[in-house]
Amino acid sequence: MSKNRIALISLIMLLSSMMLVSLAVAQVGTVGVSEGDWFKFGYDIEFSDERLDPNLEDVEWNKFSVTEISGTLVTGETTIRYKNGTEQTVGSYIDVYNFNIANITANMLISTHYNLNDVINNAQHLRIDEIISITYQTEPRETYHCLYIINGSNHDSYFDYYWDKETGILTKLHMFTEFKDDPDLGSATVSVTIKLIESNIPEIFARANIREFNFTFGENTYNVVTSSNSTIESLNLNQTLKQISFNVTGPTETTGFCNITIPDDLLWGDFAVYMDDSLLEEGVDYVKTYNGTHYAFHITYNHSTHTIDIRGTGVIPEFQTWGSMLLMLIVLTVSIVIYKRKPKHHSTNN
Repeated sequence: MSKNRIALISLIMLLSSMMLVSLAVAQVGTVGVSEGDWFKFGYDIEFSDERLDPNLEDVEWNKFSVTEISGTLVTGETTIRYKNGTEQTVGSYIDVYNFNIANITANMLISTHYNLNDVINNAQHLRIDEIISITYQTEPRETYHCLYIINGSNHDSYFDYYWDKETGILTKLHMFTEFKDDPDLGSATVSVTIKLIESNIPEIFARANIREFNFTFGENTYNVVTSSNSTIESLNLNQTLKQISFNVTGPTETTGFCNITIPDDLLWGDFAVYMDDSLLEEGVDYVKTYNGTHYAFHITYNHSTHTIDIRGTGVIPEFQTWGSMLLMLIVLTVSIVIYKRKPKHHSTNN
């Protein structure tokens, strides 16, 4: 065999080996986030049977902050905010190339190297079903979509995932399970939706996040609805002060807004709106409208963290107060009746 032919064969073998190495490298996961990035998720949970409680209903949001990246391993901190105002922070990590359907934290970030129909979990045969375009802010972004369905003997489940293709960050996950004539649960259902509500990468989360806050008095429930590009926290009704208060938070050097709708039988009258204890000017800082059943406020501000108070002159009465007054009236009435029926003693002289 000539030296030229041997050299040619060697060159082909070398190029082939280089191609195989390149293919192998191409199949290694790619991290789409950077150190310092963070993303926050909100939860919407519904279940028809208390035994299906996923133990997430007390969670207001959770936030993952990236502190270190090594290969496909993303290390960070997960902060969980509970509805009672407390927070818990723990160290955690995500391997973007080792997707695990059973681990919610691991679902929050995947590799960005996938193409259409690529398998992202061999054990469960999950694959990229489609790459679609979704507009979260102003520009459309390519988004991975994966729908995974489990048909069990006594239940059906599906997991509907959306990840931003450029960053690999989860933008929405809807998990739903329906039992089919289960001996214990019957036809019970459980639904959990996890949605990206805020990030330091503003292009990947929806501009307006809609939330509903419920206040129950007696047999009546009153719904206060907010729509905002800020994170809304700690919304409460103070009946003594006749006001609704809440906190708004968003990225600095950006403009924030909040629309809030309040039933007119919950809070009413002449309104004043305060931000960080400073009175806002109607028509400049906010706009108020009324449709016959609800008051609506559109409030704008420069983002950071603010406390907003909406004060009225009338508020739904505290039922405990009315109950106490009624109890006192009953006791007083009974006392009068007993007193009037009490026999009178007459003294006699012998």
